[in-house]
Amino acid sequence: MFATKTVVRFASTLVSKNALVKTPERWSSAVSTSYRKTRELAAVTGANQESPSLIIFDKDGTLLCFHTMWVPWIQYAMKSIETSTGLELLNKIAPALGICLVENKVKPGLLAEGTTGQIAHVISTLLMDNGIKSFEAREITSNSLATSYEQISANKLTKELSDTVALFTRLKQHGTKIAVCTADNRKSSLLSLKRMKVDQMVDVIVCGDDKNTVPKPSPYNALKICKYLNVEPAKAIMVGDTRVDMEMAHNAELGAAVGVLSGIGCKDHLHRADVLLDHVGHLITTFYETRS
Repeated sequence: MFATKTVVRFASTLVSKNALVKTPERWSSAVSTSYRKTRELAAVTGANQESPSLIIFDKDGTLLCFHTMWVPWIQYAMKSIETSTGLELLNKIAPALGICLVENKVKPGLLAEGTTGQIAHVISTLLMDNGIKSFEAREITSNSLATSYEQISANKLTKELSDTVALFTRLKQHGTKIAVCTADNRKSSLLSLKRMKVDQMVDVIVCGDDKNTVPKPSPYNALKICKYLNVEPAKAIMVGDTRVDMEMAHNAELGAAVGVLSGIGCKDHLHRADVLLDHVGHLITTFYETRS
């Protein structure tokens, strides 16, 4: 596991000028026993504390606001499905995907943690349960989800959670490789990265609709990224906002599982995180800069 260069108190300085959340005074309670022991051992022995060679980022909820993009996406999809079938299934589909209609927010569940294919399967199954033939249900679902992607792309419904260009620039200055591992499809993911102006800074991206991939929390994608970039798993860290992000990191035996509170997961949901941050803007001060 990684031993970070910081002590348990964060500096008040933020990487992002547009930080959405207040810097916590302490994060020691969010650090696992094994991580804490490793860090304390390094401090006592004076062992060299290396910075990560690779950071694997989740996308939505980690780099981009999840709710801004995906709540409208599912609303567009439901309207399209209702138009095609005459069925009003929002009250059934929403809870199946982990959407709270009262708060109009996405909670931990399939929409936050699953792939587009998994989401499509749930929706088409609900359509079949309501009398739509199998082939027709799959076709309606596929067309509705595709239309929804076009709508959110046209409306540019992306909101960064930190200054991603500044963050990635700093990581590159430290010689750290950057990867993105997302359940979203490749077309949408590449468009988002281009809008953030970081597409040329990402060394590799693995998406939910790519061939020869396995959804989180399987370690497969993380290990595939490490192998492609020639980085030992122990020298890489995973940064994400969901339980499956943390579990993938542990299953792949990465250097650290870093949870961020900027997305879907709360502290309890991210209990397997080795380090818990308010948002990705704190990565530099946590893993690279020595603080007194």
